[in-house]
Amino acid sequence: MINLKEIITKYPDCLSGGSKLKGILADLYPQEKLYAGILADMLSDGIVAEIKGRKELDSLTFKNLCERVENNRGLAHKHVEGCLNIWANAFNIKITTPPAPPKLTPVQKTHRQTGEIGELHGHKYTKTVIPPTCTEKGYTLHTCDCGYEYKDNFVNAKHNYILVEYVEPTCEKEGRETYKCSICGEEKVEILPATGHKFGKWIEQTKPTCTENGTEVRQCSNCGKKETQPIKATEHKFSAWRIEGNLKIRDCKNCGATETIDIIQEQEEIEKERAAEKQRKLDDAKKELRKHIIVGTILTVLFSVPLTVLGIWACVSSKTPDDGDFFPALCGIGVAVFTIWVWVVFIKDDKEKIEKIKRDK
Repeated sequence: MINLKEIITKYPDCLSGGSKLKGILADLYPQEKLYAGILADMLSDGIVAEIKGRKELDSLTFKNLCERVENNRGLAHKHVEGCLNIWANAFNIKITTPPAPPKLTPVQKTHRQTGEIGELHGHKYTKTVIPPTCTEKGYTLHTCDCGYEYKDNFVNAKHNYILVEYVEPTCEKEGRETYKCSICGEEKVEILPATGHKFGKWIEQTKPTCTENGTEVRQCSNCGKKETQPIKATEHKFSAWRIEGNLKIRDCKNCGATETIDIIQEQEEIEKERAAEKQRKLDDAKKELRKHIIVGTILTVLFSVPLTVLGIWACVSSKTPDDGDFFPALCGIGVAVFTIWVWVVFIKDDKEKIEKIKRDK
């Protein structure tokens, strides 16, 4: 907040003109440009000359001076009030509050004696305006000498707030406006939200290469904050391979990098890879053969052998064997033959597959 009283004491010649005062305030308070301009305008318009030398300044005169500046300069009411309050504080001028309501003196009621007849009483009212306070309504009090009274013309209670401090919001920090009631001194603060950054376009700073990222920057037009982000590397763009002696060579069109491959060494690597792949296929085929042998053996033992034995036992144990007694034996032998045939077919296929892999180059 601008300490105008200190500035006047330190630089008394600043009161010689609005432009001089504005220049001093701009140097000392670069963040308070708005208030500096309004304070200088009040000096140029003669407002300061009107209040200088006074000990007190009533609220009505204060309001009229503010309205004059607002009309002449087209400024916001709250900013003008705050600046005029700063001038008043600089000259130790007290802003007076409305007068306190008058004290009423109670009257004694007189009673006529019974039987006396007089004229009817007509009220003659005395008006007393009770101004509103910060917390209580104002009104007009009508009082008659007879003691009767009534109230009307009620005015709502209202604080007379004056802006006494203004902190401008930035891109990242909130601002605030502090108001103070000129009557009771109560304060209220209004928070002004941060404005947020207004970044411009991204501008390239470092060009990306084939292997390294570049950078680009953008800047906030309000506070000057900068943000940087990488630009992805472009990667190599190689030409087609060309043969030079025992070498295969290609070049990057962007950065000139060269890749070289020894043809003989490359061929050896290919042969090694082919041999390794052939060995992997051969190992897999042998595993498959072993699996079929094991599975076939288990199926033969579990199904074929028990059925065959059961059928033979039925024929031998029968006292009067007939054609039906040979059926279980035939079934068991048939299942055994089928199982063995399937087993032999699978094993044969596996062995042929192994031989084929061995023959392949």
